[in-house]
Formats: sequence, C-alpha cells, structure tokens
Amino acid sequence: MSTPDIHNATSSDGPGHTKEVQVFVNSRPKTVSEKEISYAEIVKLAFADAFQNPNTLYTVTYRYADGDKRGGSMVEGDTIKVKKEMQFNVQFSTRS
Repeated sequence: MSTPDIHNATSSDGPGHTKEVQVFVNSRPKTVSEKEISYAEIVKLAFADAFQNPNTLYTVTYRYADGDKRGGSMVEGDTIKVKKEMQFNVQFSTRS
C-alpha cells in the first residue's frame, strides 16, 4: 500500500469535491479524503496487512478530535469525524 504524496494534495470545499486532510497514524503523516474515518480504515493505515490473522486484536486511540470529546478510543464499527493534524495510535496484540 502506498502513501499519498501530501505535498501534491489538493483541497476544495465546493460541492462534489473532497477535501484532503493530513492526519498522523503512529506518528506517520497520512492523507485522508473522507470527512469521517472508520476504525478499520485507521487500522489499515497503520498496518497494511491488518485483519489477516483472526487472533490479532487492534487498539485504536486518538487525540485532537473535534467537539467535546477531544480524545479517546475506538472499537470495531466506530467512525469519527476527521480533523486536520488529528493523531491516531494503533497497537496490536495476539490472543493466545
């Protein structure tokens, strides 16, 4: 999986256009174009081969979000509104 070039990212707020936003996943810059991002999408940004082993569990935490809850954690099925320079931390563990 390749990482988009953030220096060539375009942005437009007009109807029918998607705004690209830089976020950080495990301290690495990533560009996303959705207004919301899901737990699964964040995990895949962190680990390209995610979800191949059913015994692997992922923990997602975030900081610098919009609204009243500026930080927290996510579980499978969750989505969150993306904010510029938002930070995500993704860790994995293996069930024994």
